[in-house]
Amino acid sequence: MAKAALQEGNMGGSLINSHTELSTRLFKVREDKLPVFFSEMERLDFLRSHPHNECPKLWKEDKSGRRVVRDKKVTDVFVNEIVDTLISSVAAFSLYKYHHSGINTGDVVENQTDTALTTPKEDARVVGTQLEGASTFIYKSVATITYTGSWGIKEHGLFNTAGAGGPPVVGGSLMDRTVFAVINVVTGNQIEFTFTISFTAGG
Repeated sequence: MAKAALQEGNMGGSLINSHTELSTRLFKVREDKLPVFFSEMERLDFLRSHPHNECPKLWKEDKSGRRVVRDKKVTDVFVNEIVDTLISSVAAFSLYKYHHSGINTGDVVENQTDTALTTPKEDARVVGTQLEGASTFIYKSVATITYTGSWGIKEHGLFNTAGAGGPPVVGGSLMDRTVFAVINVVTGNQIEFTFTISFTAGG
């Protein structure tokens, strides 16, 4: 269980218990449904602008890409920001919507001290759709990444900025890093990432 424990001395136990979940779905384009393109860049631009959730007839799900990882670690940086935000006038939590993924060279396990992905792929982070989950105590962010190369994707991160520099982009605060069994992608494949974190008030 990922726990954000806010407490002062002996004045009580955990104020917030948090549970995290990352799920993935792999989508491959139906090549016979595509128009003719003059370049690979034109093809990728078309695929990015026609994601599986908006154009389902263009895509088919490869169920071998389904993963569900529960109750891992949120980062120290994020827990510190909870405290900082409570004592400031700036609502910073809504910025944690930038999804990135990588190949996790060395199969490094996730840790609460993580500040970045091990080996990110794709230059740009993707902005997720933010919404409540099954209850008002659940935050959910959903994003689809379209890949431009052949990689074995094994890690995901949720950040509070689009990043800078690169490629690939780096920087910003990391809320959560999750590792999972490899999902092999080729150019044009899409992975839908759904990150949720649920809170229980009162400890």
